[in-house]
Amino acid sequence: MLSLKSIKLIRWFMSGLGKYTALAAARGAALILCLILLPLWGLRALAAIFAGRKRPRFPGRGLWYVARGKYTFTGHAPGDGPAGGKPGLVSPALLRRRMGIAHTASAEDDNRFLENASASERAALLMRYLWACLVSAQVAADKGDVHLFGVRVDALSMSQAVDRIIDACEAEDTPQMQLVAFVNPDCLNKAMHDRDYHHLLNRADLVLPDGIGLRIAAKLLGLPLVDNVNGTDLFPLLCAHAARTGRRLFLFGGLPGVALDAAEQMRRAYPGLEIVGCLDGYSHRKHPYAVIRAINASGADIVLAGLGAPRQERWLFEHRHCLSASVGIGVGGLFDYYSGRVRRAPLWIREVGLEWVWRILEEPGAKWRRYVFGNPVFIARVLRERWIRKRAGQTGPAGSPSSPQEWSARHQALVKASPSSKMAARRRWRRVLIARYMVKRLLDVVLAGMAVIALAPLLVVTAVLIKLESPGPVLFRQMRVGRRGRVFRMYKFRSMFVDAEARLASLAANNESEGGVLFKMKDDPRVTRVGRFIRRYSIDELPQLVNILRGEMSVVGPRPALPSEVEKYTAADRKRLQTNPGLTCLWQIGGRSDLSFEEQVGLDIDYLRQQNVLTDIEIIAKTVPAVINGKGAY
Repeated sequence: MLSLKSIKLIRWFMSGLGKYTALAAARGAALILCLILLPLWGLRALAAIFAGRKRPRFPGRGLWYVARGKYTFTGHAPGDGPAGGKPGLVSPALLRRRMGIAHTASAEDDNRFLENASASERAALLMRYLWACLVSAQVAADKGDVHLFGVRVDALSMSQAVDRIIDACEAEDTPQMQLVAFVNPDCLNKAMHDRDYHHLLNRADLVLPDGIGLRIAAKLLGLPLVDNVNGTDLFPLLCAHAARTGRRLFLFGGLPGVALDAAEQMRRAYPGLEIVGCLDGYSHRKHPYAVIRAINASGADIVLAGLGAPRQERWLFEHRHCLSASVGIGVGGLFDYYSGRVRRAPLWIREVGLEWVWRILEEPGAKWRRYVFGNPVFIARVLRERWIRKRAGQTGPAGSPSSPQEWSARHQALVKASPSSKMAARRRWRRVLIARYMVKRLLDVVLAGMAVIALAPLLVVTAVLIKLESPGPVLFRQMRVGRRGRVFRMYKFRSMFVDAEARLASLAANNESEGGVLFKMKDDPRVTRVGRFIRRYSIDELPQLVNILRGEMSVVGPRPALPSEVEKYTAADRKRLQTNPGLTCLWQIGGRSDLSFEEQVGLDIDYLRQQNVLTDIEIIAKTVPAVINGKGAY
C-alpha cells in the first residue's frame, strides 16, 4: 500500500508532466506557425524594399516569444498578471479591449477565468480573439472626433464619455441643456434619408459610437474609434457616478411601468442613487407640457429619454430650452434591459460582436428589418465611403461632407471623373435590367398561371361557341414580332371567318386607322357574331396566356405587331420592340383602337421609360374596367 505522502508525490509529478507536455506542445505549435509565416513575411519585406516603402514588421513576433518560452498563447496581458507569471498573447482583457468593451469586466474576472479555464475554454478564447482581429481595428488613442457620412462622432472611451456627462452637470455657464446622442448603423442609415436628423446629430454636444457596426466601419475606413460606447453599458457607470456625486436622474420612455421597474433595479444596485421621476413614453403624446413640468419640478440633472431614434433626439432638441436639466440623453430601449423585460446577450456573444443576432432572436418582429436589411445597407455605404475617400485621397475626417446631399454629390462627381465610369455605369445598368426582367418574369408567370386556372370555364365555353357558329379551328395562329425583332407564333381565339386573310386585300381601301401601318375597321364583314362579342371584351386575347407562360410575351407591354407592319416602322417606331410584347398596355386602357398609330407608339415608348413593377400593377388594375367598358374595341 502506498502512503499518503507517496500518493501526493505521484499526483504532483503527473500534474507537472501534464503541464510540461502542454507547454511543449504550445511551443512546438508556435514554432511551426513562425516557420510558415517567415517566407510570407520575407516576400512582403522584399516587395516593400523594392517599392521604397518601410519594411513591415514580422507578424509572428508574439509566436516567436511563445516558441522561446517567454509567452503563452492564453494568459494575462503583459504587465497585468501576477509577478513572475508568463504573459499571454491573448487574454480576456485584450479581447475586450480589441472589441471596445474593456469596461464590461474587471481584472478579477480575468484572474478567475485564467485560473479555472480548461483547455477547450482557452482554445475558444483564442478563436474569439482571431475573429476580433478580423472585424475590429486596434484600439486607438483619443483623437477628438471622426466623421461617418458627414456625421460627427466623438472618439472617446467609456470612462471619458461618463466624465464628459458628469462635467456637463457641474458646469454653471451652459445656457441650455446639453444633448447626448448614440449612433449605430441604423441611426446613420436613417440620417442618410432624414436631413433634419442628420443636422440634429451634428448639432448635438456629444455623439457616441454604439455597436460593432461602427467598429467595422472604423476598420474599413481607418478611423480612430476607442470604445463601443453603447447606452446599455454606460447606464450603470453613469448611475455609479451619480450615486457618488449626488446627481439626480429622470427616466422618461418605454411602456407603462418599464421605467419604474428599471429605476427600482438601479436603486437596489447603487445605494444612494437618486432617480427623482419616471414617466412612460406615451405621456408626452397625451400631455406634452405636463412632462416638461414634471421634469423641471423634480430637479433632475440628467434626463434619459427612451423614445427610440430619432424621435427621442428630436424631443430633447426641441425642448432643451424649456428643460432645467443639465444633460439630456437619448437611450432607445435601455429601460427594457434593466427592467428585466428583455434579456441582454451573454458576454461571450458581445465579445465577438454578435449581440445583434441575439437581439433578432429575442425580438424578431421588432428587429429583423433593422438588422437583416439595415446592416448590409450600412456596410455598402461604408464601402462606398471608402471608395470616395480613396478617390479623393483622404485618410481622415478632413473634407468630410456635412450633409447626405453633399455626400451623394461628391460621390457622383468622383464617378463622373473616373476613367472607367462609363464602363461601370454600363455594368450597373445591365444589372438593373437583369433584376427588372427577373421580377417582371416572375410576375408574368404567377399572374398567367392563376388566370389560366381561374378562367378555364370561360375558355371552354368560348371555344364551344366559336365552333358552333363557324366551321374551322377554334384558335387563330399568326406570326408576330416580339422583343428585338424575334418572330413567334401568337395564339388568339378565332373571331373571323376562315377566309379572312384572303379577303383583306379587297378591304384595304376601307382602312380606318391613320398612318396606314395598322388595319382597323369598325364594321369589318370578316368578323363573326361571337367574334364581335369576344373582341369587345378582349376574350379573344386570353389564349395569349400560353405565350406569356412560354416567355414570348408579358402581361404588360406593347401589343405584338405583324411582320408586315414592322416593315413600315420608322427608327423611332422600332423602340417599342425593346421589350416583350404584352397582353395589355397603356393605349389599351386609354382608348384602344380609337387612338392613331402615332399615339399608340408614343404611349408604348412612355411605358418603356417608366417601366417598373408598380406601373405594371397599375396598368393591370385599370385594364379590367377598360375591358368591361369596351370603348375602342373593334
